[in-house]
Amino acid sequence: MLHSPVLNWLTEKVRRLSIGTKISGGYTLALGIAVIGTATGILIGEQYYDQSRMYAEDAREEIRLLSRLETTLLRAKTHQQQLSNLLRKSERRQEEYFHIIENYAELNQLWSEFKSTEGQTKNSKVKEFSEEIRLVKHILQNHEKTIDAYLRQVEVVLKQLAQPKLTTEEYKGAQKLILKLNTGSLPLEIDHMSNDVAALTHLAYKDYEKEEAKSSKAQRLRLQIIGVSMFLSVTSAIFLSMYTSRAISQPIKKVTTVVQQIAQDSNFDRQVPVTTEDEIGTLARAFNTLIQQIAAYIQELSQKNQQLLQTHEELSQTLENLQQTQVQLIQTEKMSSLGQMVASIAHEIKNPVNFISNNLEYANNYTQDLLELVHLYQQDYPNPTPLIQHHIQAIDCEFLAEDLPKILSSMKMGTESLRQLVLSLGNFSRLDEAEMVSADLHTGIESTLLILNHQLKYGIEVIKQYGDLPLVECHPAQLNQVFMNIVQNAIDALQSAVDQQYKQIMIKTQAMTSNQIKVGIRDNGLGISQESIKKIFEPFFTTKGVGKGTGLGLSISYQIIKKHQGQIAVNSQLGEGTEFVIVLPIKQSICPSTPI
Repeated sequence: MLHSPVLNWLTEKVRRLSIGTKISGGYTLALGIAVIGTATGILIGEQYYDQSRMYAEDAREEIRLLSRLETTLLRAKTHQQQLSNLLRKSERRQEEYFHIIENYAELNQLWSEFKSTEGQTKNSKVKEFSEEIRLVKHILQNHEKTIDAYLRQVEVVLKQLAQPKLTTEEYKGAQKLILKLNTGSLPLEIDHMSNDVAALTHLAYKDYEKEEAKSSKAQRLRLQIIGVSMFLSVTSAIFLSMYTSRAISQPIKKVTTVVQQIAQDSNFDRQVPVTTEDEIGTLARAFNTLIQQIAAYIQELSQKNQQLLQTHEELSQTLENLQQTQVQLIQTEKMSSLGQMVASIAHEIKNPVNFISNNLEYANNYTQDLLELVHLYQQDYPNPTPLIQHHIQAIDCEFLAEDLPKILSSMKMGTESLRQLVLSLGNFSRLDEAEMVSADLHTGIESTLLILNHQLKYGIEVIKQYGDLPLVECHPAQLNQVFMNIVQNAIDALQSAVDQQYKQIMIKTQAMTSNQIKVGIRDNGLGISQESIKKIFEPFFTTKGVGKGTGLGLSISYQIIKKHQGQIAVNSQLGEGTEFVIVLPIKQSICPSTPI
């Protein structure tokens, strides 16, 4: 790995080069690696290959010599054995005689060649196996006398058999010489030498195979070096092309990235990094100057725009305050008048209702006493006079005795309902509460449903799923007004769905956490479009027809919930109904934090 100063120096030099110089330098380096690598591979491969081929040729010549020597020894033994059987056969003996002469000459030549080649060079050839060197020394030291003795005896035999025809004495002398040649220690020593030559041939063949393998390995090494050089050339070409393209594209990409970032976040303090001294570096510096000029212009424009926005915000806030004040004044006046009227009517109805309710109790007791008296009379006088019997049948006394308690019970239930209505009107009209109190929200919801009961009778089912809610610190009358607005809107939505057969309002309450409760009011009407949902809490916005709504109910409800540190949201889709969700804190000192 290059040291840091050298690497920094090289980087600095490359950074100052022009784009054309970088491209041409990269191609030159890639081609140089290919040429040098290929030439190096060829030279090294040829050197190792020539050396391996030289040793392989030497081993092959050695194998050839040893194989001929081994064959000649075996053939000589065969001929001399056959010669003893052919002494009396003149023609065959002469033929075998000439074979022995040829074999004698060849053995003499091969042994001389073996001594001159193997004996003189074995000690200097470092490529030979140590076992092969030992075996050559063994043959030369132990079998040289054997060969010389064998050759002398063969020469004597050949002189004896030189005559075409042998006399009896010559025949006996030749037979003794041949017998001496085939018996004794000399044939055994020849066999040992033949075995040693065979073993040496095997070792030479192994040496030959080894050199052939080295030759093949040298060929592969040459191809590998050439392949590696070509691979390095291609790799360097790819690397240099990538480096060159990156050297060109990277600064341009940085310029593009800075432009996109400026377009996204309008941060004109960004600068394009200048990393080279070539044409791209000149472009980057020019672009940085342009960015600085634009930044100065944008800053001036932003200051003026900020002044305009501040003025617009002040005017918008003033207008919003005026609208909220107007809405609150209108609603306060309306609810104040309504509360006074409802309170007056409730007070006027309360006393007569109490009078009727109390007297109904006495009337029921008196009626029971009279019916018991009539029952006792019928038991004691089962046979009344005809006149009494006729009157009993005319008035259907048994039916009167059965129906009169039911009528009194119905009257009692009616007066009780009227009393509950008066109580609900009283609860609903408490608009003068200055401080918050702990109230049961279920009571307020029931009061709202009771007041609107005359609209719920005709085909609208109310399903109530009340959870276990604690008392909530609030202005009960104001929350009753919120419930009234939402339930009334649900009733209006269901009544406008003329073709819908099953109409339903579901009211569900539950405790979300130890500090929050949730109230959900859902209808299965026609639903509200997403466009209207965005504006549903704005003052004077309504989806009802002309004359059916002021557009203030939900806006006031939003302000009331906000005043109670709560949240209100609407979930709706066309054709799937509408749900209003209200989240309120149980104690006003703890602000809600869980989103709807």
